[in-house]
Amino acid sequence: KENRADASRHGTIRGERAPTAILTETDVRSIRMMKGKLTHGEIAAQYGVARETIAGLLAGRTWAWLP
Repeated sequence: KENRADASRHGTIRGERAPTAILTETDVRSIRMMKGKLTHGEIAAQYGVARETIAGLLAGRTWAWLP
């Protein structure tokens, strides 16, 4: 938690502005709407990311700051 607060104070890049980001904010919102309609693997294949990426996103472990 302390590291996250420090990153926020210093303007650390997150989300789609991060140089290694594959997903955009629009993608994340779309993926959240697919929850329960497709498997994590199916969604992951559609967006070219790992199943674990989708699982983390839908569980709120990643992209949690995005409403």
